[in-house]
Amino acid sequence: MRLSKLKLDKKFRPCSAEAGDDLFPNGIFEFNISRLLSFIQAHADRFPVEPVELTDIPDYGDAGLDEKAICTADLSRPILFAEIARSQPT
Repeated sequence: MRLSKLKLDKKFRPCSAEAGDDLFPNGIFEFNISRLLSFIQAHADRFPVEPVELTDIPDYGDAGLDEKAICTADLSRPILFAEIARSQPT
């Protein structure tokens, strides 16, 4: 598999968060989950639904799991997986 390099778009400006947006900070990144889900819904043809085996999901431990969030999760909406840094083969 050949990975393409990202190109810097000097004109890029991130969208500002609106009141009520669900944000997920991760290091230097802050993901706007609300906007991601809206974009996916508006462009569903570009995001095919794929079943994923639980054994294919890396085990990061349960320290960050929020039991209330798990119990109230809306499983009719997509679950987003984001890979920030792909492990390079050694």
